[in-house]
Amino acid sequence: MARQLSTEALVEFVTVARHLNFARAAGDLRLHPSVLSRRIRRLEDRLGVRLLDRDTRSVALTEAGSALLARALDVLDRINDAEAEVSRFASEPEGTLRLSVPNLFGQIRIAPHLPEFMRRYPKLRLEISFQDGFVDLIVHRFDAAVRIGALEDGNDLRVRRLAENRRVICASPSYLARYGTPTHPSDLQHHRTLHFTPLLSGTSWRLKGSGGEIDVHVNPILATDNIVALLHAALAGEGIAILGTFIAEADLESGRLVPILEPYHPAESVVSIVYPNAPHVPRKVHAVIEFLSQLFAGDP
Repeated sequence: MARQLSTEALVEFVTVARHLNFARAAGDLRLHPSVLSRRIRRLEDRLGVRLLDRDTRSVALTEAGSALLARALDVLDRINDAEAEVSRFASEPEGTLRLSVPNLFGQIRIAPHLPEFMRRYPKLRLEISFQDGFVDLIVHRFDAAVRIGALEDGNDLRVRRLAENRRVICASPSYLARYGTPTHPSDLQHHRTLHFTPLLSGTSWRLKGSGGEIDVHVNPILATDNIVALLHAALAGEGIAILGTFIAEADLESGRLVPILEPYHPAESVVSIVYPNAPHVPRKVHAVIEFLSQLFAGDP
């Protein structure tokens, strides 16, 4: 039976794959580039496939290399999770944890539970920023960020899904009495719409129905990166909005807002936590990932 790949070999390969540069990867690993190159060659010989295409100027992953990278990241994640779980019994996470979360979502869904997190990890100092819009974790030195929307792993960041961000198309009864109720997504082009966009760009809503996804062009009378302003405008009867149930649930249950176009719904969106891509994830980052995963475990 062939020996299993060592964790060290996987870490070395992942580091090279992340940088696509032997010198930078060797610097991270505190190895000489020639030593690291030989070890990767040895790994390729052992597997019987070429993992990297090399020339004098560049390094690129082969198809086999991309496949191994995906598996290696998963294996290392599981090892890190196991180490973090066990290390809780030996030592607590400590230091400063810098976390970025979407403003209102963070206030409603995360902020009420922060005291519990602080009690669980008393040696951690928490710095948390509530803001909408894109935040560069590397530039602004955040350890992790909660984000809403479709995300994928990249060279710089890892993504862990937490929950689905359920959204609904809705309006107030007063708006529907005054302007009528749309019966098909194409009707939205002739209605007053309230458009949320952190980057203040784009005027299309992607909706899903039995026939698949459709993009509907809208002419918003309000475009804003502030979800509270959007909610107030919808409640005041100023237009039709797409709102997350985390903010609109009480108003939907009370009838102050009414769901419309129910055969259709906004395209799926997810809540995720992202953090810098590294072979070894700090215990403090594992702590917040574990906490938020448990917090959202009841969500679909």
